[in-house]
Amino acid sequence: MTQAARDERQLRVVQLYRQTAKKEHVGILRRRQIIEDRKEELEYMNTQRVSAFLTNVFARFSAVPCSNRTELCVVLRPTRHKIDHFPAP
Repeated sequence: MTQAARDERQLRVVQLYRQTAKKEHVGILRRRQIIEDRKEELEYMNTQRVSAFLTNVFARFSAVPCSNRTELCVVLRPTRHKIDHFPAP
């Protein structure tokens, strides 16, 4: 095999490597974007699930009457996201 044939073959190998590397890189970037989109979707779904749960909890507990003046009432306030304990009126 002559030097010119080896150089031509080596050039062709390098060209094929670059083409393959570019395709692989594009594939990696595409997969990374798919993963990021899925993470955002899961985060949104989880936020909606927690929000619905807390709304349900707030609705259930804010409607509970205090029957005895000595017991503590638990009032959940959605804007503050904490439980306040205070004596029944």
